[in-house]
Parts: sequence; C-alpha cells; structure tokens
Amino acid sequence: MLADKVIRRIGASIDSYKFGFCSTLAAVSVPPAAVERAAEIIGRFHEVTHSYLRSDDFNIWFTIIAPDNSRIDDILNQIRCSLSLEDSQVLNLPLKRMFKLDARFNLLS
Repeated sequence: MLADKVIRRIGASIDSYKFGFCSTLAAVSVPPAAVERAAEIIGRFHEVTHSYLRSDDFNIWFTIIAPDNSRIDDILNQIRCSLSLEDSQVLNLPLKRMFKLDARFNLLS
C-alpha cells in the first residue's frame, strides 16, 4: 500500500500527556515572501511535530509537544524573535479540552 501510495505511513500514536508532556497548537502571521524562511526556522525545533501552510492572516500553523509550558513559551519566543514578529503575530492555543475522534478501518473486507 505504501508503494501504491494508498497510505503514507503506519506508526504509533503516543499520548504525550500520559508521559507528562504539554502541547499547543501555534500559528504565525508572516508575509508571503517570508514563508520559506519561517518554515525553516520553525522546523529547526524537534518539539514541532508538524506544520502546514494556510491561506489566512495566520498562515503557518504548527504543533509543539514539549516537557513543559515554559519550553513551549521559549520556542515561540525564539521563533518570534528570529522572524522579527510582534507578539500579536504569534498565536499560542494550548489544549483546554481533548476531543478525540476514533477512526477504525477494517482492511480485511
């Protein structure tokens, strides 16, 4: 299925909260000309699990999983400073309540 591009990958999904980690959904608002540079800077942090581009004022969204909220704040501050962004150009949207969808597929039918 990988070769046929039916699936991209198979892997474990670990509940980081059960290991005591914190996470947040974050976003930055950068000019279109700065998107590549911003993506490169955001991607330097191993705590960033994934990022994606959106057509909106806040155009790069990403998830951070870190040992504590202090480290999340530090990462966001480093990103803000590296990109010369104002505080209002960086969103930090930590989890308040977990909503988890459970999708299961019967591959043998």
